[in-house]
Amino acid sequence: MALHDVFTLEPLFEDGTIAEPLYLPPWAQRANGLAGFLAFSLFANQIRIDQVVAEDLVLGL
Repeated sequence: MALHDVFTLEPLFEDGTIAEPLYLPPWAQRANGLAGFLAFSLFANQIRIDQVVAEDLVLGL
């Protein structure tokens, strides 16, 4: 779903054609934490484990 889809679907939510979800997973129930969750997810997905070498790790903290 893209930002454009939100604007396209908004009238359908308002007139009742599309109902709100019956179930929201716990991570989606807290809208204020959702941005942080998504930002971390985007960051974590950029890490390539096969490119991480042991010398780059900070050990013993």
